[in-house]
Amino acid sequence: MQDFDSFECIVSDNFNDASTRLAIDDFTDERLRYYRTQTLLNMMEHWEFATLKATGEFVIVLADRKLLFQGALRRLRSELFRHQSVRAFSVGVSVFDEARGRMGWRPRQRGSGFYESVNLIQDFLTVNVFSQESMDPVFPKTLNGGYHRSLAEDARKRTGHYFDNAGVTTPDFSSFFINCALEPRILHVGTRLILTQGEADSNGRRFGTGDTTEYMRLLGREDPYKGVPLKIPFIYNLLMVDYLAIQGLYGGNLTSLTPDWESFFRTLRAEFQLKAGAGASDEALGQWLSSWRGACERVLGPQKAKEIERSSKEPAPASSGTLLEHLRDFINHRFSHWPAVNRVMRHRFNSALEAAGFDPVAPMASRRP
Repeated sequence: MQDFDSFECIVSDNFNDASTRLAIDDFTDERLRYYRTQTLLNMMEHWEFATLKATGEFVIVLADRKLLFQGALRRLRSELFRHQSVRAFSVGVSVFDEARGRMGWRPRQRGSGFYESVNLIQDFLTVNVFSQESMDPVFPKTLNGGYHRSLAEDARKRTGHYFDNAGVTTPDFSSFFINCALEPRILHVGTRLILTQGEADSNGRRFGTGDTTEYMRLLGREDPYKGVPLKIPFIYNLLMVDYLAIQGLYGGNLTSLTPDWESFFRTLRAEFQLKAGAGASDEALGQWLSSWRGACERVLGPQKAKEIERSSKEPAPASSGTLLEHLRDFINHRFSHWPAVNRVMRHRFNSALEAAGFDPVAPMASRRP
């Protein structure tokens, strides 16, 4: 349904039930190619399997909860041909809350242009990645952008893998670290080109409550917390595991950029608050807090641990968003159910397809350019 034809679509069925193949059988488009794994793979293995099937110059990974806005491929082609040295890029992302039929959380939009890889890594190491101040929307994590096939080939020449590297626990952030290790800068297209839905059932949301059992079982790592000072299923804890693993494997621009352990413990303490709000059990919260205190005291000392705890209990500062962002949110909250307002604000939709700019009931022939 894109207004652009020069692409291939690899559908990788990770040992799913028959519904995936049945859906694919409805298509006769030669741009679509279907593959199925011989067994259930963990996420790193599956991304490696799927992306190795791609033959295009650039690769975008769309998990089953994501879709491209109408016009996204045309815009990307324009940007990538204008900057022909680009090998890693990120784009703006929006979230659609399908349960409520409206747009959801909006990461702060960042300006289009080139960002130095070293600066992005420094931001990851020193700024709370869950805060509005983080440059996380720009990080080239593959799920919010893509890469040139030559970049993945260079990575695979070094270790044999681009996603499924030894010791890593996530394919998105580990690819961000590889991209920054190998490339001096990345391109960010600030326009929102990817729409994500189904957040309530995402791995990230399950991790938010500490539910990592199935993910870790498939991962099969003997010690998934290697290199970090505590063994708890916190998102930032695992991201730091990945950073240290990729730094050791690839070096490059990461060589001298070491973790800021005070920022590490502050970010984990902030994540603890997020987990409490997401419905984690009191028993789990108690165990995690005890582990956090013990590790923080060992690494930073008892006084610093108490200081971080005190600051984490202070009221959160008011949002630092712009006046325009606050005004938009106010109008959407109060008035977007009015049809005239919604036509302007584009906040409420009947489906994710509609939210992404497509006419979901148009005949297929009329969808083609």
